[in-house]
Amino acid sequence: RPSPHAPPNARRARTPRPPGGHVGGPLGWAGALAGGPGLSAGLVAASTEPITMKTEQGHEGGLGLDGCFSEFIGTFFLVFTFGLNALQHTVLWPISVGSILTGLIFGSSSGAGACHFNPAVTIGVMLCQEKRELFARRAFLLIFGQLMGGLVAGLTYYALFGATFGLQPGRGYNSSQAFTIESLFSAGLVLVVLGVAPKGRDWSGQYFGLAIGMFLAAAGFAVGGISGCALNPALALGVQFSHFLHTGHGLEYLHIYLFAPVLGALLAVAAFKGLTSLREAHMAQQPAARSDV
Repeated sequence: RPSPHAPPNARRARTPRPPGGHVGGPLGWAGALAGGPGLSAGLVAASTEPITMKTEQGHEGGLGLDGCFSEFIGTFFLVFTFGLNALQHTVLWPISVGSILTGLIFGSSSGAGACHFNPAVTIGVMLCQEKRELFARRAFLLIFGQLMGGLVAGLTYYALFGATFGLQPGRGYNSSQAFTIESLFSAGLVLVVLGVAPKGRDWSGQYFGLAIGMFLAAAGFAVGGISGCALNPALALGVQFSHFLHTGHGLEYLHIYLFAPVLGALLAVAAFKGLTSLREAHMAQQPAARSDV
């Protein structure tokens, strides 16, 4: 029996179909999808001027085509690492996944990417912008790159090893419990991102990546045996789609892992804005208190 801490609470399937049995095989799918971000981003970028985006944290960076590719690469390695740990039933997989997320965040922070690697995080950041309409155009590219990165990662480990796995509630738990857990811990993850990400343009010498990676590692140990601890629609899409190509099933739980993180992002935004309002009100009262002294 797999360790209760292993990410796949679900079936692991080995080669009931040949790897090349679906439209040129998983490598063919992966190659086609890998070209997707460039094609779609190029079409969007052609209609709008590439302008600098400022995130909620105040970091400015061009997030057009380059941001899309950065999110694609980062999400690919995040999902690929998750998949390899799952296929091997690695007991300490949360440390591996949290560590690579930390490295990816620091490695991408000096470039053009947003360092999100998760559509739920992108949605949370977008909803905290003052000019949401302007940010939404770039958020579409970021999310597209993330989804394609997750899909290509799932197809890659399927092509290499002829094995897949599916996300589902752990043994003894039901779909409602898994949905609730995924929503709550996704909210926590997005809230941490909104709270600790740099507030200025200089990202050097800051430790925000450690906080985000450590939260994900802690969540993996806590709820990996309950829901699988995906907390990421791009990861869920890549894992479940590759499993579907391999076995013909695996989509019955996809809705949990797509929509629960989005709900979590909405909860995180509400909490973040509420905390920010309380802090601003407290700061506004301090000068008045000093003047009365």
